[in-house]
Amino acid sequence: MSDMAGKAARVAVERSGRLPRYNADQLLALNNQLPTTYFLIPNSSFLLFFLSVIFRAFMPSPEEFAREKIDKLLTECGWKIQNRNTINLSAARGVAIREALLKDRDEVDYLLFVDGKAIGTVEAKPEGHTLTGVEEQSGKYGKALLDIYPKWREPLPFAYESTGVETQFTNQLDPSPKSRNVFAFHKPETLLEWLEPEHQLNTRLTNLLTTERHRYDR
Repeated sequence: MSDMAGKAARVAVERSGRLPRYNADQLLALNNQLPTTYFLIPNSSFLLFFLSVIFRAFMPSPEEFAREKIDKLLTECGWKIQNRNTINLSAARGVAIREALLKDRDEVDYLLFVDGKAIGTVEAKPEGHTLTGVEEQSGKYGKALLDIYPKWREPLPFAYESTGVETQFTNQLDPSPKSRNVFAFHKPETLLEWLEPEHQLNTRLTNLLTTERHRYDR
């Protein structure tokens, strides 16, 4: 294998910061099985094709890009990100479990816990994906929790859909739940406050007063 191709393979692995499909040594061994004549001309089309395959193999998918952005957004709002094989619900007040398992062998992109109990979900979509209608999918996730998960209530009261650029939020505690755009994820303590009966009562009174005001303004 030429030095140029070998260095490119190693750079792709080192810069990715992810678990690759092949490590650099495996790529080198794989290429050693190819005719060396392919690499006699550095600018050959085969070399360019080979390098493009390497970079595609290690570039994150649009979904993975979105999740990286969502990880950052959640962390900025006080959520601790964990993988489902290393769950520690006592590690922080708000914990977001990646790819949490649900019933019927399903999974949700993020399952949110506050004070050790499930409280909401986040459905991740690639940037540019239309979020309209995705709240129906989130609603199903909120009803499909495994029995092993402690939860504040079922179905879960809060659901997000996000591309990492655009985020929608639905509060199932509202009298008429509807998804709406938000600028950021809510903090764990904020969601917990919304579960309190006093807050729910205030929400209903506000909606009632708004309805009455519209009625008299007609």
